[in-house]
Amino acid sequence: MNNLIRTLVKLGLRNKTVFDKLVMGSKVYAGLDNPMFINPNPARAFIKSTNDNLRSAVDSAVGGSDLDKAKLKVAVYKWNIMMNAAGAYVQGLADNDYANAAIIIAAANMDKRRGREKNPLPLAVEIIDAIFTNQPGTILVEWKSAKYARSYQLYMSTTPEIEASWIIIDTTTKRKLLVENLSSGVRYYFRVVTVGSSGKSYPSHRSVSNICM
Repeated sequence: MNNLIRTLVKLGLRNKTVFDKLVMGSKVYAGLDNPMFINPNPARAFIKSTNDNLRSAVDSAVGGSDLDKAKLKVAVYKWNIMMNAAGAYVQGLADNDYANAAIIIAAANMDKRRGREKNPLPLAVEIIDAIFTNQPGTILVEWKSAKYARSYQLYMSTTPEIEASWIIIDTTTKRKLLVENLSSGVRYYFRVVTVGSSGKSYPSHRSVSNICM
């Protein structure tokens, strides 16, 4: 689809002071408690902890040492990564529901703008299944195709509540992937990120396998 008009998340992080960011973090944390956000990514707990860490870093940097000021810069950097990820998550939901995109963005307590682009961001995968095979230590992961996708990235974790635990298994143009060399007796979780010419989607809702045989 060419020249697609989209309602876009407007973060404007470059123009925000640290104190603006603290207020924004609190608002987004509250907004993502809305029932329409079933599985926020990043999780609300992570958003709150990152915002709290920034607040603590600000307090320590006021009249603090050079080390405290350096720690503040790191906290700001980590906060920016967190908020960009939250914006991408909300944008993905908005792109999946063009008619209600403005409502979705507003519900997350984020600003919005109208934009025109030749190549829309790929939509997220909505259905993903993890299936046992007859081969020990293997699980077949399948998913439905997504609009504007050129390829798919499959991620796996055994502790899905920890964002850093998700590792990429492979990138494929197909809609299924056989995951091998898995440990018996371990429960694995999978999710898919759609890759398109304009970037990546937010991750699919995770799919849980039974304990691997």
